[in-house]
Amino acid sequence: MHGPHIQHQPIKFNTLAHGLLSLAARVFLTLTRWVHRC
Repeated sequence: MHGPHIQHQPIKFNTLAHGLLSLAARVFLTLTRWVHRC
């Protein structure tokens, strides 16, 4: 009966990781644009 709980954790982690990754990509793009503008 541990199946659903174990399967639920990685989904939450993946969502968090995806959010962090997209945020990092956005910051990276903004920084790159700012550097090229100088």
